[in-house]
Amino acid sequence: MKYSEITELNQLTAQSGVNRLPGIHLTDVIDDLLLESGLVEPYNEQSEQERQANFGKGFAWEMQKEEQLRVQFGKSAPFRPPQIRVDGILTSPDGYWNWEGVDCIVEYKATLSSMNKPIEDRIRWKYQIASYCKVMNVCHCILFVLFYCGDWKPPKTTDRAYLLEFTQCEIDEIWYMIVQHAKRKGMVE
Repeated sequence: MKYSEITELNQLTAQSGVNRLPGIHLTDVIDDLLLESGLVEPYNEQSEQERQANFGKGFAWEMQKEEQLRVQFGKSAPFRPPQIRVDGILTSPDGYWNWEGVDCIVEYKATLSSMNKPIEDRIRWKYQIASYCKVMNVCHCILFVLFYCGDWKPPKTTDRAYLLEFTQCEIDEIWYMIVQHAKRKGMVE
């Protein structure tokens, strides 16, 4: 057998299937806010190839889970809402679903971090999900998480689904903080 690497095919851009509108995106504001506040460390430098590979894995997980939900729930499965700009900030919730009579946003996450870390301690996710709840006028989220290495004892890919419920006060406070940060930093007017 002979083989050779096709380097030009290694540099393909990962696509979520949703073209982002131009403008400041919610995740840009959250990342800046968390970095400035010291709540997270700066990301390790990644090559564009590493970034695209990580994005690609996450997008593949989203597509797989969306298809599973379509097969299982048919017409009542979650749907992907259009991107929404609120207070100058662009948001793109992964899904919207009336699950068992409760209106929810749907969010898909894929992570190398341990599933033993509590969901409520994942502050970036919390701020993003609460913000999506704000723009979709709901208080609930169905969160699907693919833990690439489970609890790391031993590393074993595991997926989980969670129902998150926020109070309206929590949602409003998080959104206010994000909008004020974006305004203070000149990201939005």
